[in-house]
Amino acid sequence: MGCILQISDLHVRPKDVLCYGKVNSNNMLEKAISFINKIHIPVDAIVITGDVTDCGLVEEYQMLSNLLMNLTKAPYFLLPGNHDRRENLRAQFPHQPFAQDIAPFLQFDQTVAGIRLIGLDSVVPGHEYGAFDEVRLAWLQKRLDANSEIPTMIFMHHPPFDGAQRAGKNRLNLSGEALENLLLGYPNVVRVCAGHWHRNVQTKFAHGLGVVCPSTCHQVAFDVERSLGELMFTMEPPGLLLHMMDEEKVIYTHQLPIGNFDGPHPYPDEPDYPGSA
Repeated sequence: MGCILQISDLHVRPKDVLCYGKVNSNNMLEKAISFINKIHIPVDAIVITGDVTDCGLVEEYQMLSNLLMNLTKAPYFLLPGNHDRRENLRAQFPHQPFAQDIAPFLQFDQTVAGIRLIGLDSVVPGHEYGAFDEVRLAWLQKRLDANSEIPTMIFMHHPPFDGAQRAGKNRLNLSGEALENLLLGYPNVVRVCAGHWHRNVQTKFAHGLGVVCPSTCHQVAFDVERSLGELMFTMEPPGLLLHMMDEEKVIYTHQLPIGNFDGPHPYPDEPDYPGSA
């Protein structure tokens, strides 16, 4: 059984600087790393789906590198988000397995525990939305053609579908339909995993499931009717996703809140308990 852990939207800041003047994103990442290291099942890889820093600054990537040194549960793979700067990310993490045939885009193609992980760079510099040009889509198609049997998960920052509360400029602008049409030719692609929305959202996409990972720091306020008038964030518990493949090569996705919570507690083992079946 393979297990891929996904975290997203770390928004690391320079030392002692708060994200948006309120969120201690560095401290929250430290807590997330501690939580991940203590997960009681084996994890084969960790994919971090973008906005790994808040402003793309050199000192932020240096801080990120220092924090990730404590992430010992499994090897990690990085992807950029709209808050990142490719050149600074690549410079600080030269050992990340970014494909050389698609530079300057930061993409990867790795097989771990029988699961193929393809990371795509959805960034459009200077814009909040994401997109794939013909070059990136052609690269993906070539990689998928190389092995159309192995269970495959695709990772990116921008969701390629609408999520009710954050459509339009906050998704994979225009390219989502092209990506889905491409993936319809590859039924072995069972997950398309993104970040960006700071909330867990799930929907059918091509032959599999499209999922959005919550953030390790602040979450976007749930506001499908847009009654708040503008985008807001909340300090709901952060979270992560575990994508687990069983012996039949079926992948199940679990969301785990990050933190220390009361429990676990045993259920009553009393024959006369009213709630017993």
